[in-house]
Amino acid sequence: MDDDARKSDSLQLFSIFSPLNRLEGVEAALTQIAKDANTDSTRLVKIVTEMKDIQAKIKANLEREVMQSVLQVLVQADSNQDFCLNAGEKEMLVLRLSSLPGVAFDEKNFRKMMGSKDLKLSDLMGMLRNLMDDGIPENDNIFHLQPASLLK
Repeated sequence: MDDDARKSDSLQLFSIFSPLNRLEGVEAALTQIAKDANTDSTRLVKIVTEMKDIQAKIKANLEREVMQSVLQVLVQADSNQDFCLNAGEKEMLVLRLSSLPGVAFDEKNFRKMMGSKDLKLSDLMGMLRNLMDDGIPENDNIFHLQPASLLK
């Protein structure tokens, strides 16, 4: 093997191990920061885990509050109390859902999901399931939680 080939092989090895060396440096720096702050990594992991749990509880609480608000709006929109929303009641529902705090209402997705027919109770329950289902892609959701809007 000639010198050029060896240099080329050395450069390839260097380019492969260079990111690894940088990662080791970052890890060492983070370890030193944790030591300097008298904080061990297990404590940091515990704090992060607790924060994730708290965030999950906050999200669940917000979902419950939004669900309760949506149910209240549904009952108010059904002016003749027949558990079926006609076109006029449906328009009132859209207006009221658009003004709910803590949630952005996607009217286009609502109309796509509900269609132009009168809405029955089972249709409205499907809309509520949409709020609770994390498996629905974000761009298909009727409701988008916005907790920051509640802080104003």
